[in-house]
Amino acid sequence: MVSVSKPIQSVQNGGNDVLQKSGQIGARQDAADGLRNTSTDSKALDAMKRENKLSDEHSAKLQQIQGEANRNIQSQNVASAINSAQQDASNKSISSAAQNAKGISY
Repeated sequence: MVSVSKPIQSVQNGGNDVLQKSGQIGARQDAADGLRNTSTDSKALDAMKRENKLSDEHSAKLQQIQGEANRNIQSQNVASAINSAQQDASNKSISSAAQNAKGISY
């Protein structure tokens, strides 16, 4: 006796394979359409590129300003250290002169 369910099952499996393959092809086409849509010029994409460029230029200017400020602070710190060292040397000289003057009797 020949089983009828085997040929029907084969036809069902074949039909399922066709549906699965067509779904995969559709998904690939959707992905390709998505890439194509993002790679074409559009007003929104142009605006986004323009804004990104402006933001990048602005960040570069801020970095430059920050660098200049850091260099100025370093210069001020060095000048302050030199001034402190000179004042310290003057104070020591005055203190030494005062100590020496205490020892002098007229």
